[in-house]
Amino acid sequence: MSALAQISKFLDRINTYIGYLCGIFAFSMVIVVFSVVVLRYGFSIGFIWMQEIYVWLHSFIFMMGSGFTYLANEHVRIDVFYRDASAKYKATVDILGNIFLLIPFLYIIWKFSFPFVYRSFLMFLTTLGLLLFGFPVAFTLAGSALLFGFLGDALEVFNFRMMGFFPQRIFGTMINEPLVAVPLFIFMGIMLEKTKIAAGLLQSIGELFGSTKGGLGIGVVIVGMLLAASTGIVGATVVTMGMLSLPSMIKAGYDQKIATGTICAAGTLGQIIPPSIVLVLLATILQGANEEAAMLKGDLAPDPVTAIDLFAGALMPGLMLVVMFIIFIYFYARIFPNSCPPIQTVKSRSEIYKEAFKSIFPPLILIVLVLGSILMGVATPTESASVGAVGAAIIAFTKGELTFQNLKEVSLNTVKLSSFVFVILIGASMFSLVFRGFNGDAMIEHF
Repeated sequence: MSALAQISKFLDRINTYIGYLCGIFAFSMVIVVFSVVVLRYGFSIGFIWMQEIYVWLHSFIFMMGSGFTYLANEHVRIDVFYRDASAKYKATVDILGNIFLLIPFLYIIWKFSFPFVYRSFLMFLTTLGLLLFGFPVAFTLAGSALLFGFLGDALEVFNFRMMGFFPQRIFGTMINEPLVAVPLFIFMGIMLEKTKIAAGLLQSIGELFGSTKGGLGIGVVIVGMLLAASTGIVGATVVTMGMLSLPSMIKAGYDQKIATGTICAAGTLGQIIPPSIVLVLLATILQGANEEAAMLKGDLAPDPVTAIDLFAGALMPGLMLVVMFIIFIYFYARIFPNSCPPIQTVKSRSEIYKEAFKSIFPPLILIVLVLGSILMGVATPTESASVGAVGAAIIAFTKGELTFQNLKEVSLNTVKLSSFVFVILIGASMFSLVFRGFNGDAMIEHF
């Protein structure tokens, strides 16, 4: 057992070092994409090799970083039973999950990806460092699909040779340039959160609106909107507002239900208000569905569905949600005044306005630059995301928060979040491949 423990610790160290390397690559990708933007729009020159570099950096981050993400227990899981279970139960789930879900998944990747190994040998080896189940959604999707694939092949109702298409699916995700925007938006959002820019925004907006009934709740919704438009990710927004706003709202006498409900509602605005990472991923899926539907109609050159289209379509519904949240809180505070009391402050209105302006102005400029360039068609979402990432770093620098420690944490968290997002995409791709092999798509079509 001691030998196995030593091997496990050795693999953990390797995954940790790989994670640090991926953090460096995440920061490097921001610089490279931003350089492409500057060269293209400032000097009208471009280099294909620079585009190749950031595409491969993106691929390296989520493939090589998947083991580091697993080690840090950052892969998404459904832990309804696992969370409160005993250590023995967790160990049992870990062992069974790795044997029946993860190992078959790794075996198929290795077996059918052998022709591609000379191109991405290290990327596939990283998956061997994936440890101990939470159990991540990505591997559950892929592992369960494989179990049904083996069973279907044994019963001669599924052609297991279809798994030969899986490496092409992985490679398609790796070289999909629009998806490079995802880690860049994540970098921007985490930079705003880690360098306390979001915290300052929450405090100043809370003081600005807090003197009226329900004002603190309205301020939380407005901050949620601004963070959604400047980060594109939900997790960091909800955690930040939960840690900073909830104590203040409870201390001010807010009802716990309205306080937590407001934070959850405002925090999830990042799902719909551009630049939403969900919309970037959804655009890629819809583009494939659009091409397939066009082929069925005989249209061989359909108009593309891009993230820009989804951003433009989601902007107004997102703002409508913000308005409805504010209206609800306003009237709720009038009907139940004791649930949303005003807060007292010793600061003068001029001081509050000054601090609010200092906190709002930099993120607002960032939002205008990122969203404006996307919606006006000046730059692609990937290019705009690089501008936003650099802009967030500049804001942090002006506030004295761009330290090496913060930059390190931002880069490593970018690796972890990007990795679990893209590994879920790969696991879902395996699931859909087997599902199609069982003619599940035709069943749904004629359901």
